Amino acid sequence: MEFRFTEPAGVSVLHVDDDSALVDVASEFLCQGTTSSPSKLRQTRQLFPSESKRRRVDCLISDYNMPEIGGLELVERVKTIGDSLPVILYTGRGSEAVTVEAVGRGVDAYIQNILRRV
Repeated sequence: MEFRFTEPAGVSVLHVDDDSALVDVASEFLCQGTTSSPSKLRQTRQLFPSESKRRRVDCLISDYNMPEIGGLELVERVKTIGDSLPVILYTGRGSEAVTVEAVGRGVDAYIQNILRRV
């Protein structure tokens, strides 16, 4: 699983996905036209450091289906830290039931991932 902080134009975005190539592409896209460069975090424990070492996050973007921690579980854990954090959850295979559950758990946007590995 890969975690990436990207700060385009001073906005701190945390992107979480088990596909590191997708995280790379998204980070580069978000940083286009800025002087920012993404920073990688590769261990789950780094996402929830002690309070004194916690990084400011303005938005969370996460995959729904990941092997180590599911997107909805991640959303629940993050929402306990900062309830007002905007969350975008995406998936390659979605359903109406998952959309309803995601919104019920505090997800602000739930989108179908149209990127496919070639």
